[in-house]
Amino acid sequence: MLPYKKLLLMSCLMDWIVGFWTFIVQPIPCGDHGYRTVLMNGFFRKSTQPIRYAAYLIWIQLMHFFLVTTMSQYVYRFCILCRNGKFYFLYFLIKSTISP
Repeated sequence: MLPYKKLLLMSCLMDWIVGFWTFIVQPIPCGDHGYRTVLMNGFFRKSTQPIRYAAYLIWIQLMHFFLVTTMSQYVYRFCILCRNGKFYFLYFLIKSTISP
């Protein structure tokens, strides 16, 4: 039961962090003639440009990290369920880098 508790905790924690930071940034994606931009409607919208850039950068990095952790959860579940609980870190690392 402990491996499933770790999986649930990891997914819940990442959902909470990404949800909280998205609430702080409140991005509004816009696109026109092939150009894309993201406007900020959150708490940092009236701050200086470096602070807004840092907030966006943190938000984008969290989104990428969220995608990688979601993929790694499936690989971890596969190792636990289909390989009878045998977990090899090298196998997990190889599958995690291939899956995204």
